[in-house]
Amino acid sequence: MEWDICKIRIEGFRIEMDRYFLNSTGFVENRTSCRGYLKGKFTFAYFPYMADEEFSLKFLKENLISEAPEDPIPEGYEGSFSYKGIKIGEREGKDMLLQLKDEIENEDGVRIEKIFINFKSKNLSIKNSKGMNVEGETGGINVGGAVIVEKDGEAQINYDIFHFSEMNFDLKEIARSLKEPAKMLLKSEPPPTGRFRCILQNRVACELLEAFIQSFTAESLFKNRTMLKDKEGERIFSEILTIEENNPSFKEPFYMPFDGEGVKKERVFIVRNGRFENFLYNAMYGRIYGKKPCGSSRPEPASPPSLTGSSILINGGTPYEKLVEKMGEGFIVTGIIGGHTVNPITGEFSVGASGIFIKNGKKPFVGGVISGNFFETFNKIEATGNDFRTIGNITSPSILISEINLGG
Repeated sequence: MEWDICKIRIEGFRIEMDRYFLNSTGFVENRTSCRGYLKGKFTFAYFPYMADEEFSLKFLKENLISEAPEDPIPEGYEGSFSYKGIKIGEREGKDMLLQLKDEIENEDGVRIEKIFINFKSKNLSIKNSKGMNVEGETGGINVGGAVIVEKDGEAQINYDIFHFSEMNFDLKEIARSLKEPAKMLLKSEPPPTGRFRCILQNRVACELLEAFIQSFTAESLFKNRTMLKDKEGERIFSEILTIEENNPSFKEPFYMPFDGEGVKKERVFIVRNGRFENFLYNAMYGRIYGKKPCGSSRPEPASPPSLTGSSILINGGTPYEKLVEKMGEGFIVTGIIGGHTVNPITGEFSVGASGIFIKNGKKPFVGGVISGNFFETFNKIEATGNDFRTIGNITSPSILISEINLGG
């Protein structure tokens, strides 16, 4: 039987503050997940504690009841990684949160609904039957919350989270980023209906790409659930667009040099200058299609590693102000809701949107809907910005689209 065992230990604390209370909670999580494969039979097990190897292997051998088309266990090697990054104590975290509150509420009509700081360190080890024995330690911090802005009897709210691996963030800038989107939407109205030039702000671009990332995986190819089948080498998107995995200059929060299967992360172009070049492969689908996996699986709490990419990047370089200038009349999407409703197979999407409509001045809008086809929309990209934002495992700048449907 081929097997692998993944152990994860996460510890840290979360400090929350609303209008009345400040609470701090420490946490420790231990998880063990393991996979077994023998002659087409497969099983997966998860334990919410540090299970020993003997127990895990015994369980796997006794429960080989599912089927798998190929061996999912990658080839082995040994290695270790340690990146301490941020390290703060609860007292320091509380002081930071109080400062963030002061920065948010330093003007009339602005108050917090809830803000938080979440610090955690993560230790991940993976061992398998083919000689793999890797271990990594990393850490990071999340800062965010919800801010309400009220003026002339109207109120708007904004929620956001920011991830950091270094103490290189500015609480004043975080406060501004939390309250400005809500301030901007004051006196908003439903938008006009039609096809307009558009900028998807970086946060929105991340969320939209995340909704369609499955289209770029070998799992979807194998299951015939992607429009990109047999399209490698074809120009599907705008020549402006380049999407890559594991660019060494852009690392996802809580970075490790190997993925959820233990495979070393290597740079690979998914789309280059508009041409679709590569699907994302894990060990199993790599064997099926004769491709090398490049570290594209993410460890999951209670399920096998997911083939959704480790660190996806949309390249860019145009200053945001130039994007707005180049757009001229049109609208800027600052937020969307309903990304889970898209169709990742056909590319169709219709999501709620808010933002700014620009024509004879700036007019904020809420209650809008943007719709279209992901592949067609990303074939209409005219420019990509340099204002990179990371959400989850996806990093993107703001994107200028030549036209997109907007409904009021």
